[in-house]
Amino acid sequence: MRCEWKGHSGWIWTIAFSPDGKRLLSGGDDTSVLIWDVLGHSAAGSSGVISSKQLQALWADLANEDAARAFDAIGLLASSSKKAIPLLKEKLRPASPSVEPRQFARLIAALDGDEFAVREKAREQLRQLGERAEPGLREALKGKLSLEVRKRIEELLESVRVSAVSPENLRNLRAVEVLEHIGTPDARQVLKTLAEGAVHARLTREAKAALERLAKRRLVSSGQW
Repeated sequence: MRCEWKGHSGWIWTIAFSPDGKRLLSGGDDTSVLIWDVLGHSAAGSSGVISSKQLQALWADLANEDAARAFDAIGLLASSSKKAIPLLKEKLRPASPSVEPRQFARLIAALDGDEFAVREKAREQLRQLGERAEPGLREALKGKLSLEVRKRIEELLESVRVSAVSPENLRNLRAVEVLEHIGTPDARQVLKTLAEGAVHARLTREAKAALERLAKRRLVSSGQW
């Protein structure tokens, strides 16, 4: 659990986000309407002054399995944009493009090779592709495959599922959230760079989604939405 807010004394019947996505309003049967800081107490209580050592520690915390600790890091980084943006620009890289279709087809075929070394090499190369291999692996399962090849592909898809919630992937996605909360032109530029990565990569899709939400918020703020 990232964060828990307490205030209402009864059921909550309605919630709504502010146009900038940084505030949450809730109304309950206790007749009260409360406004919550989405970034939590960490951002609200931050002085905005973070040392280089603290900055690196916050980067590490973005990968922490403790969701509450990672949430605090998101809030503190978002409230220290002048230091956070250069850090995230340095650390984050667009997802590498997927392999060329013919090469991918050769790797799939090699999974059914006669030699163990050939099969293992192909399996490892596909494993290293991670989520970039997922669309091709799922498409391959639709074809006629031997039971052994089908089993190997299913094992590869399971490794993709597991790696999706790896500390490194979680940190990257949380970093995108930091950039969206900051929302300045410099932050949007980093998001644009990430959005140019491999089409099927989660990082690419999340960066694009963040940019779309920011664009809508600007329209709402200007009264054009």
